[in-house]
Amino acid sequence: MLLLGRALLYSVGWPPEKQAQRLGLRVTELAQQVTRRQVPQPGQRVLALELSCEGEEDDTVFPPLHYELAPGSSCPTPPGSAGPQ
Repeated sequence: MLLLGRALLYSVGWPPEKQAQRLGLRVTELAQQVTRRQVPQPGQRVLALELSCEGEEDDTVFPPLHYELAPGSSCPTPPGSAGPQ
């Protein structure tokens, strides 16, 4: 699983169509679509993503993945959101 805070960005347990749709997006586009907030926030330089693997025996937890954002990167405001305020 790939999470941003409590938002589930990707899971191998999803149907293949949903997986393919999510894999086709940039990380910032995916995060913005799922959270319905502007990503990155003004001045934000890093997204702290969480990875975890679920197995038959134990769940494996990894340290946070810090996804460095390019300077000046932004995504269009997602549909249905009020945008930056």
